[in-house]
Amino acid sequence: MMLNCLLIGCSVIHANVIEIGVQGLTDSQRIAALESRIAAVDSLVASMTTLLNTVSNRQLEQQTTMTELESLVEDAQDDVNTAIAGVQADVTAKQTQVNTAIAIVQHNVTVMRSQVETINTGLLAKRCEQGRAGFVPPDQPTSSNGRRTHTQHITFSRPFFGTPQITVGLTRLDAYQWANVRIWTDVTNPSPSGFDLSATENDDSHNYYVTVDWMACL
Repeated sequence: MMLNCLLIGCSVIHANVIEIGVQGLTDSQRIAALESRIAAVDSLVASMTTLLNTVSNRQLEQQTTMTELESLVEDAQDDVNTAIAGVQADVTAKQTQVNTAIAIVQHNVTVMRSQVETINTGLLAKRCEQGRAGFVPPDQPTSSNGRRTHTQHITFSRPFFGTPQITVGLTRLDAYQWANVRIWTDVTNPSPSGFDLSATENDDSHNYYVTVDWMACL
């Protein structure tokens, strides 16, 4: 009741009460009543002072607690930031390792694909091709060594993967019966795309027509 009185500014009312309460009393009684009222006020002031000190102490405690909590929060935030930075560093390192591994795998895949393509190309090139060529050596001029050579260039239907092995053989020979039969064939300038095939006779021979079969294999 006293606290509420002080909070709403009841000092004037309290003084009126004191004034009213001492009417009809002697001076000594009035003094005693006033001293009693003063003692009550002093007691109330002391109580309020104690209350204010308690509130002030609690505010200080709350401020101290808040400061400690803020410090703990800052420390926790620092710890979290440090942990996040560490995790990010680990993730970056792992990502670098993964990227390096992916690059190596991609390179190996590229190399293997190239090797497979090379093997497939080689397998496709593993083939044989054959043909026939006709020659008329007597129609060629006689060289200084007394020979006549008829040469043809043979082109394969499609190039080989490498230079093939070429085999040739006479399959037809039309010669003059009263002359020597001296004739042979040669393969020159072989390549993946073709070769030169020739039939040569000596000047004392007379071969009207020669047929040569050839086979190229790789």
